[in-house]
Amino acid sequence: MHVRKALALANALLTRKRCTCWIIAGIVCLFSLRWFFLQEEHLNPRTQTHTHTSKVQQDTQLAEKFTIVINTFQRDVCLEATLRHWLSCEPRQVRLAWNDVGRPHPDFLEKLIEESGGILVVDNHNTTNLTNRFLPLDFVTRAIFSVDDDTYYSCRQLWGAFEIWRQHPEQMVGFAPRYIEDTAQLTYSTYVYYDDTEWGSHKANTVFVTKGGFLHHSMFNSYFATELNELRAVVNALTTGEDILMSFLVASRAASRDLARPIVAMNYDRIKIDCGPQAQKMKTKQKTALSSHSMTVQWRRDLMTRFHAHFGYPFVAAEFDDYFHFTSSTGHYEQIAAILGPRPKPNKYMTFRYRWKLFWLGRDGDWKEDR
Repeated sequence: MHVRKALALANALLTRKRCTCWIIAGIVCLFSLRWFFLQEEHLNPRTQTHTHTSKVQQDTQLAEKFTIVINTFQRDVCLEATLRHWLSCEPRQVRLAWNDVGRPHPDFLEKLIEESGGILVVDNHNTTNLTNRFLPLDFVTRAIFSVDDDTYYSCRQLWGAFEIWRQHPEQMVGFAPRYIEDTAQLTYSTYVYYDDTEWGSHKANTVFVTKGGFLHHSMFNSYFATELNELRAVVNALTTGEDILMSFLVASRAASRDLARPIVAMNYDRIKIDCGPQAQKMKTKQKTALSSHSMTVQWRRDLMTRFHAHFGYPFVAAEFDDYFHFTSSTGHYEQIAAILGPRPKPNKYMTFRYRWKLFWLGRDGDWKEDR
């Protein structure tokens, strides 16, 4: 009898132990699955914007997406490649500034319009004005991403920059930083490029949104204010300077000096497209290829002088620590100050730890500047 009781007790203990093991294994599996799906959402910033299902939430989601505005003129090779890419990033809308007056849309464009289901909208302008890209339209989003037809960035970095803009909707957020000097006697170079200075000592007081940048749609209305008629006319006549004019405008309209400061999103995967033979034949009676004209630098200097006279000097510089660095492992941007920690005080030697972080930050990706 004692043997039977002992065997029964042993069997009960073993059964309970098996149950406990199965319970523990189940809990571990559940936590593993939860961790996996959280990682998927964290690595893809777009997944975070597609979690709402109700009608009200869907409407909010659309309002919180962005519109991409692309300026184009006789560069179909570039346009087809960039349009397909931008549509794959799932923006709310893509607006194409079609400046080829009188020229029919190419077949690929008509096909993309049909395939997009209303996402791609072509705005057929009746002039070739360079400022057409900033015309105030019936935008369906607050955020507008402006870019040329020969450049694109990864969808991850695009959405990462949009996340930054959502937190700073009154500032420009862009991939192409510049530093415009405060002087009436401009030198040969009208502004400083990002990679013209030593790594870690950069600063910028604007971003050229024509090279890829976010701004609030209200700036498009301000750009076409009556008071800027003369400046826009000069820009259109010289076919250059629309980017600089927008920079002056945004900085001058800022509600405070902090809001006049641009936000730089460092990019490491910009793709610049060779537009092929068609791009070499851009000279027409209405327009001359900007890059091929020997007077471009002089014209931009003259425009800078005009803009200084009209706006004054409204710019506020963002230091290197203010920039945002894209971390591939998370799919998000993080401010460099948070990555490097406190910068050493002026005239003090950098600590070894700070220098080491700064070095590896420069090695993490290949900075690609827009020239």
